[in-house]
Amino acid sequence: MKKILLFAFALLSASFCFADAFSRVLEKPVGISWEGAPVRDAFNRIHDQTGVPIWVDRRVVPDAKITGSFQNATLPQILREAVYSDFLKDQDLELTQTGSLLYVGPKSFAQMIRTLCELKREELKANLKSPEQKKWLADHALKWERLAEPKAILKDLAEEENLTVKGLKSVPHDLWPEKSFPVVCPLDAFLLILGQFDLTLSFTKDGAEIVPLDPEEIVLTKVYSAKKASGKKLAAVKEAFPGTKIKQKSEKVQVRGLAEVHEFLASDSGAAGQISVGGFTLAQLGGGTASGRTPEGVDRSLEVYSLKFALPFWPAMKQLCKQQNLELEADTDELVAAGIDLAQVVSVEVKNASLERIFQEIANAAGCEARLVGNKVIVKAKK
Repeated sequence: MKKILLFAFALLSASFCFADAFSRVLEKPVGISWEGAPVRDAFNRIHDQTGVPIWVDRRVVPDAKITGSFQNATLPQILREAVYSDFLKDQDLELTQTGSLLYVGPKSFAQMIRTLCELKREELKANLKSPEQKKWLADHALKWERLAEPKAILKDLAEEENLTVKGLKSVPHDLWPEKSFPVVCPLDAFLLILGQFDLTLSFTKDGAEIVPLDPEEIVLTKVYSAKKASGKKLAAVKEAFPGTKIKQKSEKVQVRGLAEVHEFLASDSGAAGQISVGGFTLAQLGGGTASGRTPEGVDRSLEVYSLKFALPFWPAMKQLCKQQNLELEADTDELVAAGIDLAQVVSVEVKNASLERIFQEIANAAGCEARLVGNKVIVKAKK
């Protein structure tokens, strides 16, 4: 019996408003094709087609060419497959969502930008009075012309919003292509531009100053009740983000980690699969509901499936097991110790394959191995 694991979505409207609508549009399907298109032109075409703003970091090699065709895929799914493709893999890029735009840039910066934005919001609110805070956080349309200097972009933005920023002279000279963003707050714009030069903002009672960016300091520390940060949630956090620091004392739990960790702990959900990756839910990354669950008692070896996706390894394994009524068995500490990144995005495409082979392909893409034994999927590090 042949089955197809489908990713189902609604139709994409021609335009959208921001905030909640922006999040919803990332779950909608689009179709797009590239044939030897320079990466910047390829991503600009998505912007022109959908209205979704995409910020491409200055460190992305602009003349790298992409070829590909996508139908009924989400924007994050398309962009992730592009940045992980053979065309761009040498650049070690990542996609993330911040505010009402998508960012593509070096993985080291992309993985911290959402945490950096949240950290600086807290710093801003702790040091500046309400009228000044509103200037930094108000919605703002940002546009610059071809060959604009980033230093000039920031200076103009500061003057438009009457912001006092020390150290603008430290921003290196560079020339950028024309670009526009319908909605981005001045704080996010400053952090995105400065971050491309390993700089950031520091807020004190005296205002804002441009300073060197120290990646070791980009982490959020928050305290939760033991009820809010349940054992189930903390176990999910440890699986998805092994570098998270957790200290529990009495009924309080101190957690030091990325923004995604705190968003998950602050939510009312206890499902591990709902931890976001780069600000994206599994639905936005192309995850959906599989068709035709296999009833208990049916010989799975007689069933074949077709599947194509690019999703975070461990959440994808959990999701597929849940869809197929299977139990996932693994020692995640052992996997992490073996160098397996549970949150890494794996690209898998199989046709007319058994369910066991699908799990094997997913595991192999992450650098480990999997076996289907009865109703259990057993995942282990490679020997």
